[in-house]
Amino acid sequence: MKNKLLRRKVLIREYDFNKIKTKATAKINRYETLYDRATFTPITKDDLEKEYMLFILTKDEGVGKTQNPMDHWKPTEYPSSYLWCISKKLYNEDYARWESRFDEDGYLVVKHSKGKPETKLGWAVFEKQL
Repeated sequence: MKNKLLRRKVLIREYDFNKIKTKATAKINRYETLYDRATFTPITKDDLEKEYMLFILTKDEGVGKTQNPMDHWKPTEYPSSYLWCISKKLYNEDYARWESRFDEDGYLVVKHSKGKPETKLGWAVFEKQL
């Protein structure tokens, strides 16, 4: 029987990832864990530009079709619209309502409310070898 890799990928705040990482990789019983590995990769402005270009090139109404590709959401100019577009991939759908921007290093950060610190947003990948 072949080994299979179960992979779950969600968009999550770094703060939330650090809280759930230990629970996700902790032992359920003597022999099993929920996930074997958990990694976090912050999203940068460059990552979103590449994703946007791929979106334009692979969409049916993209380049060379009836719609102008510049009419679509622009994640590098409007990160909040990007979060609304992929809200089903968010660990917490409230992230889309929060204040979002790119920091001076180019990372996408979200802020819950005034007085709270900004936190990087990124892809969390949880893997389990079956």
